[in-house]
Amino acid sequence: MVDANLEGAWISSVNWSEVLQKSMEHGVNTDGLSEDWAELGVMVQPFLIEDALRMARYWLRSRALGLSFADRASLALGARSGGVVVTADRAWIDLIGTDYPVIQLIR
Repeated sequence: MVDANLEGAWISSVNWSEVLQKSMEHGVNTDGLSEDWAELGVMVQPFLIEDALRMARYWLRSRALGLSFADRASLALGARSGGVVVTADRAWIDLIGTDYPVIQLIR
């Protein structure tokens, strides 16, 4: 299911930083990783002021669900793009509402 969602997918620069940090934490060489993702069709998008504002608003409702800073960054980019946010985190399903993007579980 992940492969089917990669072409044309967006990831925010905030979440991309997290991917790089987690990769480094596990000893993965990140040289060329940006290019590898680009070849898969994944585009890193800048994190905008409107994303920051939306992300801050999400905090009130999502904190009880345990969503992280990076989780809220993903949701903010999804809302801005009008696209579907794909996640394995079931807690996100409880965030149905007009200001939230469409959320699709992958498991």
